[in-house]
Order: sequence, then structure tokens, then C-alpha cells
Amino acid sequence: MKNSFAKILHFFSGSLRRRLISFLSIFLMLLSLIYYFYTLSVQGAYFRASYAQNTADVLHALKFGMELSLQQEDYASLQKIFAWAKQEHYVKFIVLVSEDSTVVAKFPDNLIWDNTYLSVKPSLQDENYILKNKFVSSITKGTFLVGFSTQIIRDYESKILFDVTVSTIIFIILSILFGTLFSHGITNPLEELRNVTEKIATGETDKRVTLKKGTDEILSVSTSFNTMVDRVLSAKKDLENDLLEAAEFVKAILPAPMKHPLPIDWRFIPSKRLGGDAFGYDFLDPNTLAFYLLDVSGHGLGAALLSVAVLNMLRSKSLKDADFKNPTSVLQALNTSFQMENYGDKYFTMWYGVLDLQTMQLKYSSAGHPPAFVVRRTDGTKEVLKIGNSNFFVGGMPDYDFNTDTVTLAKNDIIFLFSDGVYELEKEDGSMMTLDEFNTFLTRCCERPFELDFLIQELEKIKKPGPFEDDFSLLRITLQF
Repeated sequence: MKNSFAKILHFFSGSLRRRLISFLSIFLMLLSLIYYFYTLSVQGAYFRASYAQNTADVLHALKFGMELSLQQEDYASLQKIFAWAKQEHYVKFIVLVSEDSTVVAKFPDNLIWDNTYLSVKPSLQDENYILKNKFVSSITKGTFLVGFSTQIIRDYESKILFDVTVSTIIFIILSILFGTLFSHGITNPLEELRNVTEKIATGETDKRVTLKKGTDEILSVSTSFNTMVDRVLSAKKDLENDLLEAAEFVKAILPAPMKHPLPIDWRFIPSKRLGGDAFGYDFLDPNTLAFYLLDVSGHGLGAALLSVAVLNMLRSKSLKDADFKNPTSVLQALNTSFQMENYGDKYFTMWYGVLDLQTMQLKYSSAGHPPAFVVRRTDGTKEVLKIGNSNFFVGGMPDYDFNTDTVTLAKNDIIFLFSDGVYELEKEDGSMMTLDEFNTFLTRCCERPFELDFLIQELEKIKKPGPFEDDFSLLRITLQF
């Protein structure tokens, strides 16, 4: 039942051509129904009124002839009158009933008389339309009843219904033919326009509308559509080039990898929409290394500009009231300078650490950011330490107090600092990689020395095909010096 209803609904909500033809057919059907009810109500009422008047005239004529025949006691003439009425005026029966309910005469002779006829009110809806009148003659008096057949009325209504049905079918056939011819010049161009737009939406950007026939308006629309598509694609290409240049600019201001006094390497893969990742590292003095990674909310130029602004402020040490050896001081100063209400409701997460190369103590503070991973080899085994805390993100709360924690590292430890775009990857089965899964993945990769490109290649095998949906930022610091 549901499938049948769905098919009917699809027919009426399908293509424009179907809708034009179906709605035109429905309109003609409704018009035919209106004509049918109008005919029944107006012409039918006139026909019934004429029928009632004719039967009343017949009743009075029969009464006159009947009374005359009874006065003369000419029963043969009475039978002739009855026969005339039956033949000419759809009379089914005639009955004369005296005052004591005795049947004086009836026609036809085999009529089964029922006294209840005396109390029946005349109705054109009944099978018999019974009219009554008083009569008086020299020999008797009583009630004169004539039963008229209403079959002619039902035949008239059936004829109207038949005529309307036939005309409706003819109208529908003509509407389908007319609608098909009429809609052909309108719907064909629209169908082609729809097909082209669907193909463009799926990536076939070389498709264009190629109409050779149609009205001037439709041809003009198709030309304008092709021009619009060309301009949109040109603007899209310019925008993609601008985003690519912006991504290259962000990549250009990142610090270069180093080997001395300790190896630091990184990989940065901007997303196809250009995100807000940025990172940096700097020796505050010969024995103190500060390193950090931030991720601005959202994508696009707005996120990239904010990340560049924060990165330049950290690189130039121009952040007001900030002690760059104190992670809490840095995050609080950034939180004061970059409140999201002043930057288009954009905020950023951040991990900031300060490593003392002499004591191997690492002070760190993370603001809504994934923890850093420290891969440590102990007695031939490997373990991954998560280094992070639960501070709020930067730019959300003006007076938030950021906490700093301290951990002691060991020689040959490897620090991995990354954004969530590194592990929040959609796998081929549709699920998302979790931080714990990335932990296991990183531990497995660290079973042997590897380049960061190898790690990216292994992640490519796990995630679904295509570019990274978010910025991929990965920083590796190996404590070998």
C-alpha cells in the first residue's frame, strides 16, 4: 500500500512535464465535475420542476375525465382515459378510493393496492411519484391517486453522468496531448539545465547547456547560465590559488627543521580548505627550548590569519606581559590579547612547553589541545607517555587561570606534538580514529627508526582516500645531544 502511494506521489511530484500534464488533467476533471453538479443542480432542478408540472396537469386532466365518466357511468371511457394516461404520461397506476377506503376502480387490474399509499407524500426521489386529489361524482366521492414512474428522472441523471464522463475522458486525452506538445518546449530545456547542473555538482565542470531550439527567454537563460558557470569556476580557481598561496605563506614562516643541538623535524599539510594550524620552537637561551603548536577553530583565511598573528607575536617575543619561560604566563597573555569576541568568535587550542636541556625538566601547559606524546625506550620495550592537562581553550574566558605541570624526560626520548587533524581521520569503514588508536599506531611505528613521511604513508593506508580534511601538523623532537 505504501509503495503504491509512493509511486502515485512520485508521479505527481516528478518531472515538470509530468506535473504540467497531471495538473492540467486534474483541472479538467474538476471542471467536468463542476459541470456535472451544475447540470444536476440547475438543469436537473428545471427538469424536475417541469416533470412535476406536467404530472400535475395530467392529474387534473385525469380527474376531469374520470369525474365525467363516472357521472355518465361510462366505464369504457374510464378505461380509455386510464390507457391514454399510461401510454402518454408515464403513469404506472391509477386508483380511485372512496371515503371508506374502498377501491372503486384501479388501473392496471392486477395492481396490488396498499392503503399506506394514501399517507405517502409525493417525492421525486422515490420509485413512484404519487399525486393525490379529491374527486366527487354523482355516485361516489373519495381520493384519486396517480402513481407516476420516476425512471425518466434517473435516466436523465445517468445520461448526464455518462455525457460528463465521456467528455472528461476526452478532455484528459486532449490535455495529455496538448500538455505534451505545450510542455515540450519548456520542460526539455529545463531538463537539460537540471542534468547539466547535477553533473557540474558531481565534479564534471566541463559540462554546459547546449540548446539549439527554444524560446528567446529560455535560450537567453541557458547562455546566461553557461556564462555564470564559467565565471564561478574562474572565481573558484582564483580562490583556490589564493588559498594555496596563503597555505604556502603559512608554511614559509614556520621554522626550518634542525639537527643541532638536537634533531627537530616536522610535517605540515594544509587541508583543502586551509586551516588554522601553526607551530614554532626557539631557544630562549642556550639551554632552554620553547616549543608550541596551536590550532585555530574553523577553516579558511580567517583561521589562517589568526594563527599567523599569534605565531608572529610568539616569534617576535612581542606578547605583552609574557614570560616565555613560563607556560602559564604565555597562555594567560595570549588569552588576554585574543579574546574570541574580538576575533570573529574564533578561539584556538594550544600546547606550550619549555624544556631545560640540563635538568631535562619539561614545563608544559595545554589549553584544550591534545596531549603531547613522549615515546620512551626502556629495557628494549617502548612506552608512550601522554603529556597534557585540562586547561580551557585560549580566547574563551578572559580571567581564566592556566595551570602548568612539570615532567622529567630522559635522553633519547622522542616528543611528538601534533594537532587533532593528525589522528581525527575518517577510516574506510566510516569510523573515526581515536587518540588511543593513534597512540597504538605511533608505538608500532616507533619499533624502528622512521622518517615522518613513513608515518604519513601509514596513515594514508588507514584513512579513506582523499586529502586530509583538517590541517596535518606534526612536530618531532628527539632528545639526542
